[in-house]
Amino acid sequence: MSPNRYIRNFVTDEKGVSAIEFALVFPVLLLLLLGSFDIGRAILVDQKLIVSSQVVADLVARVDSLDDDMLNEAVRAGELVIEPYDLNNFSLAIISAEFDDSDSPQLVWSEVQGMQDVPDVLDRANGLGTVGEGVVIVVVRYNFEPSFSVFSVDGFEMQEVAFARGRRVPVVQRG
Repeated sequence: MSPNRYIRNFVTDEKGVSAIEFALVFPVLLLLLLGSFDIGRAILVDQKLIVSSQVVADLVARVDSLDDDMLNEAVRAGELVIEPYDLNNFSLAIISAEFDDSDSPQLVWSEVQGMQDVPDVLDRANGLGTVGEGVVIVVVRYNFEPSFSVFSVDGFEMQEVAFARGRRVPVVQRG
């Protein structure tokens, strides 16, 4: 075979084109598949955070005065909602606030586990009550770390907030 014919056959031969196309497209498809798995997990964790904050707020709002055992039970209930996800990435804050003469929420007590204080939490309660009323605020956070998307997305913090009114008393106390 002459060199010109060999070159012409090499240039016009299409036997390896599909393999090359597959090699170019496969990494993109794999990234989309694994990314959609991580997005699904993130949505599920966020839904669990919403339920966790509501469960803790509801349990705290049921009592007149919250003792350490009741507090631990409420926190544990919130953790059970998050399972089977890693509880080392879970943190929460429980705040009881009472509205003063100017209808501004004032801190009565707070319990924070695994996070820094939530600086704007009382601002979020503005407009939720009048003088003498109270509100229980629960903030839950989760540091989400993607399983497969570590190449393109770092972990990020998710946060949900729930509000509840005391069922038996206007302001839930800590005792």
